[in-house]
Amino acid sequence: MNILITSGGTSEKIDQVRSITNHSTGQLGKIISERFLEAGFSVTLVTTPTAVQPKEHPHLRKIFIKNVAELQTVLEKETPTHQVLIHAMAVSDYSPVYMSGFQAVKEASNLEHFLHQTNQESKISSEEDYQVLFLKKNPKLISLVKTWNPDIRLIGFKLLVDVAQDQLLAVARASLEKNQAEMIVANDLSEIQDGKHRAYLVTKDATQIAETKLDIAQKIYHHIRKQRIKPMANILLAVTGSISAYKAADLTSQLTKLGHQVKVLMTPAATAFITPLTLQVLSKQAVLVEVMTEDDPKQIQHIDLGKEADLFLVAPASANTIAKLAHGFADNIVTSTALALPSEVKKFLAPAMNTKDVGTPRYTKKSENSYKDYGYQIIPTSRCFTGLWRSGIWSFSFHRNHSNYYTGVALMRKKSSSICTKFLSSSLS
Repeated sequence: MNILITSGGTSEKIDQVRSITNHSTGQLGKIISERFLEAGFSVTLVTTPTAVQPKEHPHLRKIFIKNVAELQTVLEKETPTHQVLIHAMAVSDYSPVYMSGFQAVKEASNLEHFLHQTNQESKISSEEDYQVLFLKKNPKLISLVKTWNPDIRLIGFKLLVDVAQDQLLAVARASLEKNQAEMIVANDLSEIQDGKHRAYLVTKDATQIAETKLDIAQKIYHHIRKQRIKPMANILLAVTGSISAYKAADLTSQLTKLGHQVKVLMTPAATAFITPLTLQVLSKQAVLVEVMTEDDPKQIQHIDLGKEADLFLVAPASANTIAKLAHGFADNIVTSTALALPSEVKKFLAPAMNTKDVGTPRYTKKSENSYKDYGYQIIPTSRCFTGLWRSGIWSFSFHRNHSNYYTGVALMRKKSSSICTKFLSSSLS
């Protein structure tokens, strides 16, 4: 599961020297990040250069922003690839539009004129005794989150100052409903001092009280773990000897970002096209190539792999591997594992070969019928596959068919791996 956390406070420029900001230090976001990292989650922290930050960590990625516009750009890009957003950043409600001397404003016949002005100076003159700063309301980014990713689990924050508890909770519940959030952490600034940080963690059915920042982080963490809606899948990705093997890197990355556990198997021929190290880094798990290598004497890896698998995907599936699977060969880690898979494991093939190979009677008549008998579903080549070989490119592809599954649009296209992951997700649901 990938966790997206915002932390710190945005700053909006008045000119090149001055800005308006808030007093957020990012301390709470830091502690929340550390809690999820400690538990082994992948965390993307969106923060500001001046905020306090957790130490470097293999599963931590930092993105720095300064103002609301930059934050919006980052969130729109990152939200679709994460399962949880903990939006702890103090976001500026307003941005400067124009600053003018008081006398000029006093003498103006039309105040709206100032709303269309911009300061050209790098540093606005300080000669005036009084200045008037015109501010424009910023968009409420929390209200846009569900338009970017309707399925993301959203934790929002609300800060008020010196209000009654009933009022604070009422505002939190309104935000919970309006923004389709799973939890709103409600704070009163008057209750944040001397190492204490009282907060009310408001969900649809309950309200918890936390007394410190660490307590807040713990309660958010336990809520996310306890209320996990969709269990992540254990996917065996088998990569075979095809020029399309390079696409396995993007596929592994996308599936991992969605929170699935991806275990990569490779035939010896596949390693000529892409290195096991590449897929190991992306999957965060050791890649298996040799069927005769058993690191754990208590296990038989090609047998035990299938016991924990939800889905077995051969992508790309070369003509050679398809023929072996169709006739029960078990001469490498991919074919041996395939032969030992329990019947309940869903099995898919994404063929990748020259169009002339696809059209041969031996391939279409024998292999295709055999692997279907063994429970494999084919992810067929689409019409866009035809002619790719002429331009020197081999590819496997995914499009949408009458069964409402994603099984086409060539993987060489920009959004191909996203389409593939949607296909697999629909198959797992």
